[in-house]
Amino acid sequence: MSKNKVNSYHFKYKGYINLQLILSFFAMSILTYYFDQFDNLTKGFFVVFVLITLINIGAQLEQKRWVPYLEHIRFLVFCSFFIIQSHNYFLLILPFIFVFIIEKMFNFSNWYQKSILKII
Repeated sequence: MSKNKVNSYHFKYKGYINLQLILSFFAMSILTYYFDQFDNLTKGFFVVFVLITLINIGAQLEQKRWVPYLEHIRFLVFCSFFIIQSHNYFLLILPFIFVFIIEKMFNFSNWYQKSILKII
């Protein structure tokens, strides 16, 4: 084996990252095309969701330990937007309960770090 050979890390879920990137591009395209037709809440949601997704992609590639928490935040933003749009504000607690259960009962963050990021 050559001394100059560089060991490259093979990211197990690069399809997941590619999907996130495609969805971000698609979301920004929709926002740009229909910008005048969206209200400020929808515009804000698109921008926040895409920014979180792009930060998430970079953090996954750098294997940051806080990525699972950013996934939680992205999930909460996504669910909250649709609940607010439906005017069923009492349902806003459900995504938070879901994230709490997933984190406490199934230890999502550790699983994510071991399985997806291959940290630990």
